[in-house]
Amino acid sequence: MSFLQTGFAALRALPTMELVPMIGFPAYWIIGILVFAIWCAIRGKVPYTERIARTRSKVMPRFIMEYGYWILSQPVWLLKKLRFTPDMVTLCSLPMAAGSGVAFASGRFSAGGWLLASAAAADAIDGVLARELGLSSDRGEFLDSVADRYADFFVTFGLLWYYRNDYVIAVIIILGIMGAQVMGYAKAKGEASGVDPKIGWMQRHERAAWLIIATCLSPIIAAFVEPFAPHPTFHLSVFVLVLIAFFTNLTAIARTVYVIRRMPRAKAPATPVAPASATADARERALTHSENPA
Repeated sequence: MSFLQTGFAALRALPTMELVPMIGFPAYWIIGILVFAIWCAIRGKVPYTERIARTRSKVMPRFIMEYGYWILSQPVWLLKKLRFTPDMVTLCSLPMAAGSGVAFASGRFSAGGWLLASAAAADAIDGVLARELGLSSDRGEFLDSVADRYADFFVTFGLLWYYRNDYVIAVIIILGIMGAQVMGYAKAKGEASGVDPKIGWMQRHERAAWLIIATCLSPIIAAFVEPFAPHPTFHLSVFVLVLIAFFTNLTAIARTVYVIRRMPRAKAPATPVAPASATADARERALTHSENPA
């Protein structure tokens, strides 16, 4: 049997729940990007979204990011009719992310990738819905950030469980989540100190996009590279995990250096505060002096 015949036979042997996402979801996104491209051509320009412009991704073209924002904005009208709140959408992303982690842990990378895509979509839609309803707030952003941290750990633990017997890949995954958490902390702490480190690679939405693409395509590539393997390595996913580990830690270091260089070396000395008793004695002496002038 030839290389191609073996690969296609391995693809046909995959469970239906793995094959449907492989075909259906890519078709949805490909058709969507064609519609978006035609719409942009009719308008004569690509839409400009301020949030996308502020992101300034170095590893994701702006056209793709604008397309993602555009296609994720489509369900908002339905959510408004169903009276969903932004917080409800945020909380819905958590079981999707948890399901993604379970799918990765069990080796169903295609299903895990598309569940991760659903969680990432909910994570983006909640902000769009909040702005549409005029409900944007610090409270909502805080809840969203907390949900993001839980989602990251769900996905990471699922991948760690699948690669638990491959220590090299497991360490790569740990380095990736370590870099992601430190780069996020460096940004938050820098902003709290008055320095916004708008630099870096593989920010959260970029990591999600690359991981979604890699995990969804990995079973197809594995069918040809390692057909009928009981525990495939999924080389494409491993390659992206290496990129995530490298760029997140590089960004964490770059942001740390950026913030340190722009922060004052020492705080201004605090004005000494006299003890309450000394202050009271001074007031009493002044009062006595005013009543009995020399």
